[in-house]
Amino acid sequence: MLPIMVTAAQTTLLSRKEVMEKLGVCEVTLYNWRKSGYLEAVKVGRKVFYRQEDVLKTLELHGDKNGK
Repeated sequence: MLPIMVTAAQTTLLSRKEVMEKLGVCEVTLYNWRKSGYLEAVKVGRKVFYRQEDVLKTLELHGDKNGK
């Protein structure tokens, strides 16, 4: 396999609900972040997922709304 394919296969994807809980934001905020490019999303079929490393990076840079 190509190196990029191996990396993609190892990436953990989180659902919208999981990301909302981790970041302490509502669905509208998460949607706005996706549309503005603040948090990149991955579409699998008709479902939207977020890469775990992108979510963790956002947490490190900005924290979450719950102060965790």
